Amino acid sequence: AFATTLSPIPKGRVGAGRCITSRQWGSMAFRHAVSCLILLASAALAHAQRLAVCADRAGMPPFGYSSAAPGSGAEVATGVTVDLLKLIAADQQWTLKVDLLPWARCLLDAQGGRYSLVLNVVR
Repeated sequence: AFATTLSPIPKGRVGAGRCITSRQWGSMAFRHAVSCLILLASAALAHAQRLAVCADRAGMPPFGYSSAAPGSGAEVATGVTVDLLKLIAADQQWTLKVDLLPWARCLLDAQGGRYSLVLNVVR
């Protein structure tokens, strides 16, 4: 049902006249999200060494969700997006802080400038 709501691929391209399947859409959306994440993270840290990020406490597995930290049991952010951001931060020698908040609080604090990035923004 989801695939039928998407517009057909323009003529002259591979698969012309067919709709994009939900599987392809998910893959393209994920690639686009990763590209945006890298771009926004690098722009946010053009002159800074610390990246403050917030994520929805409710989570969006497998991209981002909360789990208990080994040993302490404290709530920490985990998932594909968080792992990717950690790799980028390590490569760029940034200090990364990911806070898990209720979604509305995360968005408000990001708008207020407390956070440079909001993970897994999807509507």
